[in-house]
Amino acid sequence: MDTLITEISSQSNQRLVACLATLHLFTKIRPELMVQHTMLLTPYLTIRCKEPADSHILHYVARILEVTVPLMEHPSESMVAQLEEDMVRLTLRHGKMVLESCVACLGAVVNRVSKNYTLVRDCFSRFFTALTRFRQDLASDPERKISASMRPSILRALFTIGLLCKYFDADVFQTDPRLSIRDQVFDTLMFFTEQVKTDLEMRKKALSGLGFLCTRHHELLCGHRLCRFYHDLLRSPGMPQSAYDIYRANSKKSIRPSDLVDATSAPEDETENAEKRESDDCTQSQDDSNLLPSVSEVDKQATEQQEAILELKCVVLGNLLTFFLEEEKRMLEADAKC
Repeated sequence: MDTLITEISSQSNQRLVACLATLHLFTKIRPELMVQHTMLLTPYLTIRCKEPADSHILHYVARILEVTVPLMEHPSESMVAQLEEDMVRLTLRHGKMVLESCVACLGAVVNRVSKNYTLVRDCFSRFFTALTRFRQDLASDPERKISASMRPSILRALFTIGLLCKYFDADVFQTDPRLSIRDQVFDTLMFFTEQVKTDLEMRKKALSGLGFLCTRHHELLCGHRLCRFYHDLLRSPGMPQSAYDIYRANSKKSIRPSDLVDATSAPEDETENAEKRESDDCTQSQDDSNLLPSVSEVDKQATEQQEAILELKCVVLGNLLTFFLEEEKRMLEADAKC
């Protein structure tokens, strides 16, 4: 352990990541051994991520602090406040791996040490208010396009509110006693999962958020709405239509100019009109063949659709696996207390 602590000062990021990964494993087994070294790790929360190894540094440091800080005897208020500020800052800026680690660390520090729920409530409100506003806009205009500048914020909000509901009791975020914030979060995440079908990443983030939410509130997973959604998604075929069926459906949608002729107008010469329509049909059939997508294009679209459904299924299976692992962990902890 002391050798690893000494190696933390290494100038090589790869070597530092390896040391922190090993210390993280030791911390999971004997966390008390790392408590006295906690202050050596906090400065690494301020590093700027310039390469992938930097994200791993933040990840392992947050995971170690998640376990060691609650074990410290009388930690200084300034240190705890700075740590909470760092966790929130990293939550707003970094990717999935660092985000999960920081929210978990924030949950451990606030729930077991500082009880500073005002900070957590403000963080939650920032994300949930943005999601609620965007949901209202989509509900009033389903065809509304998601701007490129707004999309990353929505993806982060969907993922983060689920995480916050996993590590904190929903009552912490309650503002109106007449409304259940847990049910509001659930309805919002289900809306983005069910209704926003044109954006795969948004649906995946909403599904992940639902998985985090259900980890703490298992009754939602057993509820009819989510249970039916999971069931239908997992049973759905990878490709609902063959490429040929899609091609035929598209070809039937093409409209000829002759179909648009006013049925009430009386032709002066039926024979002449018939010849004209036949000529129009030949010309239009050639135009239609150019407008219809090729078989290869249809195959590509069908493959993309199949891959999207498979990705959603993977997220659902991941949610279920996490839920059962957390349930097993709770059962073991309950047995240990007996």
